[in-house]
Amino acid sequence: MSTSPSSQAMVQLHSIMQSYGYDIDQLTLQRYLQFKNENVKLAAASILETLEWRKTFIPAGGISPQSVKNELQSGKSYIFGHDKSNRPCVVIRICKHFRAKRRLE
Repeated sequence: MSTSPSSQAMVQLHSIMQSYGYDIDQLTLQRYLQFKNENVKLAAASILETLEWRKTFIPAGGISPQSVKNELQSGKSYIFGHDKSNRPCVVIRICKHFRAKRRLE
């Protein structure tokens, strides 16, 4: 059974991320620290690697509603409210994806 990371590790990781200009929420920091066995340097490197990957994978400005219009209309995906940071929570129903109609790459 995993335990929560120490508050000292959380503070250190939060400070490192702020020094790079990122304000990462506590749950995300906790998840990365648990994954990296409370090694703050490895957790920070992993978060930074993820953030860099997102810059290359997700288009600038995020994913526009227009670019996923067909998925929303088909019922393949829908917005299921918002999280605590007011970000939309999207549910994707894979069973409604038909590769012949549109490839999701």
